[in-house]
Amino acid sequence: RPPKVILDFHYQDGLLFIVVENIGSEPAYGVSVKFDKKIAGAGGERVISSLKLFQALAFLPPAKRIRVFVDSFESYVARGEPLVVRATIAYRDQENKSYSNRIKHDISAYQGITEA
Repeated sequence: RPPKVILDFHYQDGLLFIVVENIGSEPAYGVSVKFDKKIAGAGGERVISSLKLFQALAFLPPAKRIRVFVDSFESYVARGEPLVVRATIAYRDQENKSYSNRIKHDISAYQGITEA
C-alpha cells in the first residue's frame, strides 16, 4: 500500500490540534500542506498554517503522526478563526510518484461538547 498522508483537526480536553499522519504502509517524501485559509493559534499571535512543517516536510515514515497545538477551542472560536477549512496535502513515494489529497474539515462539530 503506498503512502497516504492525511490532515485532521483533533479535539482533546478543550484543546484543538492539527494532525498530519501517514496512514499508508510506505514512507512519504516532500510532504506539503496548503490551507485555503489562514489559521492562527495561541491567542492569535502565531500563524499555524504557515509553519515550515506544513511547507516542506522531507520525510514522513509509515504510521508517523505529527500533532501541532493550535489553541483552546474556545479561544479559537471566540477570535473568529475559520471553522470550515480545506487543505491540500501533496507528497511523493519512493519511486517519486506524486500524490495529492484534498480534505475538508468542519470543526464547528466540536462546538457544544461538554467535558467532565
